[in-house]
Amino acid sequence: MSDMAGGRFLSMFAYALLCVLWCLGRSVVDAQATKPNILFMYVDDVSPRELRMYDAPAWVGKKTVESDEERFRAKTPTLDMMAREGMYFTKAWAAPVCSPSRAMFMTGRFAHLTKWWYNQDYGTFTNADGETEKYVPLYLTSPILVGHLAQQAGYKTLWAGKPGMKTADLREFGFDEGVFLPNAAFKPPSPYSPEFVVKNEVRDGKRVKVNNDTGEIVENGLSERSYFWKPHIDLMNFPGTTEDFTYWPHTAELQAEYGLSTYGPDVESESIINFMTRSHEQKKTLLHLPQLETGAQSLQLYPT
Repeated sequence: MSDMAGGRFLSMFAYALLCVLWCLGRSVVDAQATKPNILFMYVDDVSPRELRMYDAPAWVGKKTVESDEERFRAKTPTLDMMAREGMYFTKAWAAPVCSPSRAMFMTGRFAHLTKWWYNQDYGTFTNADGETEKYVPLYLTSPILVGHLAQQAGYKTLWAGKPGMKTADLREFGFDEGVFLPNAAFKPPSPYSPEFVVKNEVRDGKRVKVNNDTGEIVENGLSERSYFWKPHIDLMNFPGTTEDFTYWPHTAELQAEYGLSTYGPDVESESIINFMTRSHEQKKTLLHLPQLETGAQSLQLYPT
């Protein structure tokens, strides 16, 4: 969240969660230790002044105009209940854009330490071949991530949704399995659902949008298919697969069922339920949902 009653958001929030997980990890040696259910949520670029639980003035129209009238506040009964019955933070920090916020969540550290400063501004690093790469992976600047701590605490871990980790090796983040929305800039397009239906070209000195199928200039319309909805899913270490990463649909049965009514969030949700069902037998589960069909970020730990 951007700002709240003069406070600063997320890193202390994430740090508190990391501390909880660390304590849980310490208790693994105690066979009788009870692992709690944890639902951790944060949102970047949303003002807490719009949420009732913080009881702060809400802006109306221009940000310099404030009002404490209830009609200007969002109606969030479920969040209000969670705040009453659980815990909410009044001093933490999240950036106004997604990448540094995501990095702070994964590491519990401020952006100047993760070197993910802005969506177009990242620290570089030198790889094993002596070459400079554009995006420093978080596991190099912060070797202990939230996934590692959850594993140490005895939780089974799944990473679902849009990871947003650029070119980093997703196997290094402490998650046993993954159901990912691949980043088209670094992954080959899915053979089952092409992401881009319109591409950008320069014709006669002008930048135009061109239909990938017909080659005709598109006068109006979005520049890309909403791949949050059309299936464009990469599975990591998923049961029934032979490779570390496998595109869904990965079985003949799933490929036969694939059609116009198949949507990405449904596939992700079914995969999550599959994971939770399997993990329930082991009485330990963690889900990290960085972004499914919405922009919200959440971490869910369910040991039972």
